[in-house]
Amino acid sequence: MSQRTVGTILCILSACSYGATGIFGKLAFDEGLTVTGLLAARFSIAAIVLWLLVAALGRGSRPSRRGAAAGIALGVVAYSAQTGLFFLALTRLDAGLAVLLVYIAPVLVAIAAVAFGREQLSRAQVAAVVVAVCGTTLVATGGGLGKVDGLGMVFAFGCAVAFTAYMLLSHAVVGRVNPVALSASVCTGCALSFLTAAGASGHLPIHTTDRGWLLIGALALFSTVIAVTALAAGTARIGPSTATILATFEPVIATILAVAILGEHLAAPQVVGGLLVVASAVIVSVQRETAPHLP
Repeated sequence: MSQRTVGTILCILSACSYGATGIFGKLAFDEGLTVTGLLAARFSIAAIVLWLLVAALGRGSRPSRRGAAAGIALGVVAYSAQTGLFFLALTRLDAGLAVLLVYIAPVLVAIAAVAFGREQLSRAQVAAVVVAVCGTTLVATGGGLGKVDGLGMVFAFGCAVAFTAYMLLSHAVVGRVNPVALSASVCTGCALSFLTAAGASGHLPIHTTDRGWLLIGALALFSTVIAVTALAAGTARIGPSTATILATFEPVIATILAVAILGEHLAAPQVVGGLLVVASAVIVSVQRETAPHLP
């Protein structure tokens, strides 16, 4: 099996794993878990498992002190902000809507790349922005997807902005650190952030139900360990642009699971809007894969 085929499979697996995140989160909130408590437990378990994997893989997989510190810093600042905002959005929006709104992130990454002089502005990027804005407008105003409020939408868009920052900051780190070690470092940073927040607010998940712990475990292992590691390993094999195209599976999986498990439903305008948001990500990704990069 070729490296490209393996990378494709890994990226699709990651997208499916990430797509289930909102579902696990919604179900965990029903068990009385708070955002900080849920995420503190999720990333603590994930970090432990990932560091055990790093140890099992041997000395060649261990990051340098500088690489580990960079990964932890990314987790403390950017990844924890991205995840925290997404789960705050879940407290006010249905899972399918939250994921679709967050999925404007690839367009924001492309805009930021142009703004920082990394890439040239193209017609495809302008078209992608227009398509993304139209799509998110339809998703937000199409009706039929349960409760929608302004603050929840702000959280979702804030998550997209934080994801953009994470992608830009992590670009220089990914190539120097083993994917598993980088994932372990990032999750460690997230665990530190959310353990601090949960401890200060008295929301450590000590008294949750057995079902609550099962959902925490699912988030930690399936939607974190597998999702983050598969994405990093897949991106290393096929490149970030192709990986972003394959990530369009995520909102599709999230919407299917939201309908099947949570009973959410999409109105026709929101289906069209969601397809436009996904299409904008594909446009940007294809264009970024072939466009000339500035020195």
